[in-house]
Amino acid sequence: GFGVGGNTAAAIIGAGGTAADVGAIASAVATDQYARTANYIIEYPEDIKRVGLSFNTELQKSGVALQGEYSFTHDAPLQVDDVELLFQALCPLAAINPAIGVNQLDPGCANTGTNQYLPGFIERNVSQVQMTATKVLGPLLKANQGVLIGEVGLTHVHNMPSKSDLRLNGPGTFTSGNSFQAGATGLHAGKAAENADNFADATSWGFRMAGRLTYNNLIGPVNVSPRFAFSQDVSGITPGPGGNFVEGRRAITLGVGTDYQNIIQADLSYTSFQGAGRHNLLRDRDFVAFNLNYSF
Repeated sequence: GFGVGGNTAAAIIGAGGTAADVGAIASAVATDQYARTANYIIEYPEDIKRVGLSFNTELQKSGVALQGEYSFTHDAPLQVDDVELLFQALCPLAAINPAIGVNQLDPGCANTGTNQYLPGFIERNVSQVQMTATKVLGPLLKANQGVLIGEVGLTHVHNMPSKSDLRLNGPGTFTSGNSFQAGATGLHAGKAAENADNFADATSWGFRMAGRLTYNNLIGPVNVSPRFAFSQDVSGITPGPGGNFVEGRRAITLGVGTDYQNIIQADLSYTSFQGAGRHNLLRDRDFVAFNLNYSF
């Protein structure tokens, strides 16, 4: 959400707005009650209700264990595009720059004044489906045992607004989705407008895979377990906060664990984040992890 500040700027703007007044107005806007009191706020929406169903079974002939889950969230809060929210917050200054009125939350700025709370989210019902398959493998590649897990998930927002009416926030969207604002008289003149595909979608999905082999007594009494994990967001961008999927994003983990007679366990892994360009906010967060446990 956003809190729009006080009244002094509005009074100055209402009294002038000509070229001769620009310097005085700019100075006043930078120091008056509006500039000092406009602020962002963190909200914790209440009364979010969720119901779910789950099942698990085993396909006898294949030995594959299946698990599935469906959840329905009533009135889930979904973040609107933060750029549009900022434009609305600037509405008290629209007399100086009419381009401010070209926004989705209050077109023309007729309903936004000072000393006003601006909600930064909408509420929609959200469905999520996921299916997981687990297969315990016998001896494979000279390992004593292997395990393979695969999961597919899908998120759907019911009654999602059209992107032409209201864009919901997508990661890495730093300018407006309105090409007018990229023009000579726009609020980010010369900086390209975001493509509509970069904002949140009604439906998004992806899959995850993981596998592990266990070699008992590979090095004396030490068991060794190499493993991998792979995730791919296939289509769509889930609305935030904390959306599940960003189309094109993927992550790869390679690791190895060791176990000495259930007394000392060590694990080393490397994770790489790839794909989706600047919309993947983890793309520069590759990391190495090492864990050492001792039981007594």
